[in-house]
Amino acid sequence: MYERNAIVLERYFNQMFGYNMKNSIKTNFKDYCELVECLEKYKNISEEEETIMQEYDSIANRIREIQKKEETLDKKNDKYQEERENIFQNIDENAEIIQKKLDNVNQNIQNINEEIQENAQQFVDVIAEFNEKSQVRTTCERSRRTIENEYNRKLNETLDNYKDIDINLEKKAKKFIEVETDDIQKDLIEKIKRNGSQEKIPFNTNVMTKAITLTIYIQKRETEILTNIYEKTNKLFIEIKNNTIKNDKHQKTIKDSKCKLQFIEALKEYLIQFLDNERLTAVNGEEEHTNLMQEACNNLEEDLEQINNLYTLLLKEISKKITKKSYSELYNLDYLMSLETKAKEFDDEIKKLNLPVTIINPNYWRIEGMKKIYDVFYQCVTEEYGRDLSEYVPIEKINTQLQNKNKEDVKPEKEIKEKEKIETNDIILKEDKMDDAKTEIDKKIDMILGFDTEDEDDWEDEDFEEDDDFEDEEIFEEDDDWGDEEDFDDEEDENLEDEEWEEDLEEDEEDNWEEESLQVDNEGQREEDEFQDEIDDILKSKNNPSEEDSWENQFIKIKKKNNNKKKKGFFDKFKK
Repeated sequence: MYERNAIVLERYFNQMFGYNMKNSIKTNFKDYCELVECLEKYKNISEEEETIMQEYDSIANRIREIQKKEETLDKKNDKYQEERENIFQNIDENAEIIQKKLDNVNQNIQNINEEIQENAQQFVDVIAEFNEKSQVRTTCERSRRTIENEYNRKLNETLDNYKDIDINLEKKAKKFIEVETDDIQKDLIEKIKRNGSQEKIPFNTNVMTKAITLTIYIQKRETEILTNIYEKTNKLFIEIKNNTIKNDKHQKTIKDSKCKLQFIEALKEYLIQFLDNERLTAVNGEEEHTNLMQEACNNLEEDLEQINNLYTLLLKEISKKITKKSYSELYNLDYLMSLETKAKEFDDEIKKLNLPVTIINPNYWRIEGMKKIYDVFYQCVTEEYGRDLSEYVPIEKINTQLQNKNKEDVKPEKEIKEKEKIETNDIILKEDKMDDAKTEIDKKIDMILGFDTEDEDDWEDEDFEEDDDFEDEEIFEEDDDWGDEEDFDDEEDENLEDEEWEEDLEEDEEDNWEEESLQVDNEGQREEDEFQDEIDDILKSKNNPSEEDSWENQFIKIKKKNNNKKKKGFFDKFKK
């Protein structure tokens, strides 16, 4: 019994880079992300606590001012009361003078009392605010202590795990990115052969070669990201020690790396389904299996062109060197829609046959894999980088959406047109004869209906123009493998300055994806009469059990053969 080839390939690299060990550059990525997250929480709660303490101190100062004012008012009040008592003790003065003095003192006492009452009310209000702010301060202080403890725990844990990583494995991973991998490819081929040595129908050599080549390139991209994070972890430790943390840059590093890894994981799932499909189709017999695998390899080459284009766009989004022209040239949503359309046509034809068994689209693995890759790309560039891709939706899809929407308003539209028809009839009948009037009305109604129908679907494609909102920066130049972004001519200093760190990040994480693309040929549609003839042959075979191949297996042969011309593209090694 064989083991799934995807597992064999994954285990090989897990052992090579120590991913099966407790601590590795892969586990370090998780520790780094969690530490930066804890650091951000600690930073936020510390800033919040500082703000609350400033407000708390401000309220305390207001209380002290009110208390000081109260002392001043009390002294003034005592002074006026003493003057009033002195007036009552002086009986030698004229009554009118005494009256004036009393009125003056009483007015002063009244004013002081009003100020005392106002100051007292202010004191009550500020004490209520002080009590409320004291509770907020206490709650925030507790939260800060909890988050601080969590941050210290995670920092110590990350430090311990970082020290336990085998430095030789890290160096091996870094070296793997640059060196030739012919020996690794040969070793993997031998492992795959041993894995399938007991199989009645051997693993398809072409499929295995392409899968191994793609796996190696995927591992290079993943390893490049993980080793870069390993270096950034060391830099973060230094910043923490020197209290010069630039957390915004670390957060951007995490966001960019996660988007890349999500895309790579989607590509891994696509590869797994490609390998699993190889074994599923082996039940059709060796000859048919060979034909199906040749078609699968051709489809793989076509898909890799679009995958390469999407990843190139993602890299340019990350490095902020994207232009609208890049999207118009590389973002091909029609390709995915074409796959979905073909799948729907296949399902429709199967339903027409009313077969007693379930027939699965032989390209199911491909369609699901590409949908996942497109979805991951769309999610990354729209949610993480704020890119609006609505203008790149194919016009056919927009028309379909409009038609579905218009179906909901069919009844009101008919009533409106019926009303227009009656009103038009009334006008024509007054001007012309009855016989000619009916003909003219019919013509006008046909004109109106025809115009409305065409107007709903008459959309014009607009040429892409440079958008002022896009940064008009120089486009990357890709090499013959994985579409390397352009190499900057500026020489790096041995010790990179903090303000240049972002540019360093771009150069460290450039991926060598191939820019040259395989052209997509969407014109491989099967003629309806030819399809029906082949269906008839299947039904004949179904009624004739003596046929060498079962009618179910013959049905699989009805698939469309995309015999597109092979063009130079993503993997030249695939063409051997």
